[in-house]
Amino acid sequence: MSKATKFEYVDIEEMKNFPLIEVKDIGGFVRLADSLHSKIVFKTESPTGDAAQQPTSEFLILGQNVCFKLNSANYKNLDDYEDAVSKQFPNSVDYYEARKGSFFSYKEFDDCRRTGIVDRTIYQKAAKLGFVDNYDKFKEKVEKNKNTLPSIYTPEKFDTSMKIYEFAISKGFKDYGDFDKAFFLGFTDQFTYDEAKSKGFTYAEDYFAAVKMGFGSLKEFQEAKHHKMTSKFEYDKYNQLKNLSSNGSRGFDEIQLLKALKAHESKKLPLKKIKELIASVQEEFKFEKDGKKALPEWYTQRINTEENLILFLSTDKELKDVGFYDKEGEYFEVSRISSDIIYLDGSNVAYNSANREDKNKPKLKNIKLVAEELIKLRFKEIRVIADASLRHKLEDKNNLDDLKKIVKYMESPANTSADEFLLESLKKDKCYIISNDTYREWKIKDVWVAENIDQLRIPFMIDSGKVTLSGIDRLVKAD
Repeated sequence: MSKATKFEYVDIEEMKNFPLIEVKDIGGFVRLADSLHSKIVFKTESPTGDAAQQPTSEFLILGQNVCFKLNSANYKNLDDYEDAVSKQFPNSVDYYEARKGSFFSYKEFDDCRRTGIVDRTIYQKAAKLGFVDNYDKFKEKVEKNKNTLPSIYTPEKFDTSMKIYEFAISKGFKDYGDFDKAFFLGFTDQFTYDEAKSKGFTYAEDYFAAVKMGFGSLKEFQEAKHHKMTSKFEYDKYNQLKNLSSNGSRGFDEIQLLKALKAHESKKLPLKKIKELIASVQEEFKFEKDGKKALPEWYTQRINTEENLILFLSTDKELKDVGFYDKEGEYFEVSRISSDIIYLDGSNVAYNSANREDKNKPKLKNIKLVAEELIKLRFKEIRVIADASLRHKLEDKNNLDDLKKIVKYMESPANTSADEFLLESLKKDKCYIISNDTYREWKIKDVWVAENIDQLRIPFMIDSGKVTLSGIDRLVKAD
């Protein structure tokens, strides 16, 4: 501590008749006073003529008949002046104001003053939480991370450690470390940062863009961005089709057409009408782009040419449950497979049994076993078609009347084979048929048979009185 603490101060009007030397700074003045072994420091004060300004004052010491003076800068004594300079205070007003709040340095005082804080205990708390020591680090990171700073950032709002402290605490951050992690990723409060992290987001820009578009997870948002989508609504529309696309094996236009045809009334639709139907159902998947609505890039199209459309109508297996494409007439006939009526190939079923001793004789019992199995599956009408000669060949023909109580037994007309009658009936009724006959010859003769019989035919097996229907899952009715 300087010897200046031992000085006594005497107020005087002026010092006359001494050579006058003005000392430049407080440090030099104190050293001079020490070397002269001065005990008394004189102090003068003169009004400035401006009531708004403080009077000017000077410190003076005498030595070897010379008066040495120092502009006091309005400090009360040399101790205060020297202390203020060591703590980098620019003026006495700030110094004495800082002393009232027990601040130990100009930096502390200035940081707090610019935020309106006059209590040093608050500054100490900010320092304890890391805001004071990390202020320079904060400024460096601002320069390096300008592109990820929150939009609210301005240099004026964050130009002191105390401004950062006040902002951070008001936004739920518990210390500088938490604030630093969130702020330089673009987040301005702890709750939003935690919410974003819980949903997989790292950067605020992505999180806020996702929220604006309606997304609740990073995975969905990234997939939407990849497909250049603009909203969660569009993303949900995309998934609606994607989930029906059989792992990408179907185009979205194929999915929509299939759905539309399934809901369409039974009638013949020429290609022109089908194209209009496709265009109609695609409207709900058009989104605004460049001022007009259009199908998005993610919407896959596989039947957007007439050639591909015809191929789809002719060969799609699922579409065969809906109807049949007539290549000659160039129309698609919507005709759904009946869930009420089912046909039995009478001769084929009667002759088929895995454990009959006499395999050359047809058994009516076989037809009855299959019919009873179909009744369990809740078919309302079971139609058995056979040629007229079958009834005479049956080894248990006496039971025919009992069979007719549970089925509609039909015989083919004269000069018409049972197969021909059966297949023509299928064309009309569009229903399933129980038979192990593959109708190979008829596939060659008849385009409709070639295109549809494999879809409609249900193979069977009878063993020890037990009936097994292949593809039974297609027939089972919901409760």
